Amino acid sequence: VEALGVPSFLTRYNGKPCLITNSGTLTRHRDAASHYLEMNVNIRMWNALARKGIHSLKPYIPSATFNLAITIEGRDNDELPEVLLGGCRMMNFDFAQAPFRPSS
Repeated sequence: VEALGVPSFLTRYNGKPCLITNSGTLTRHRDAASHYLEMNVNIRMWNALARKGIHSLKPYIPSATFNLAITIEGRDNDELPEVLLGGCRMMNFDFAQAPFRPSS
């Protein structure tokens, strides 16, 4: 993160968990060819400071590597320990090359 020149007020959040609540949706897709979960996060529902922080990262995204892991929050002892639901690594992400997909 430091090598990219990301502002220091954002680097302290690197590697920290983020709880997605009402801004996220999870959709299960099943058809003959595939079965998968789709997660969408509506950043427009976040507070202004969080939105500004995400927006300020935009110039760094094409040269960054993102590691993302997803768990479901455990609240009671019988739901603990939390375990990894899924994960991915994103590299060389270019917004200009990403296809636009309108929400349904």
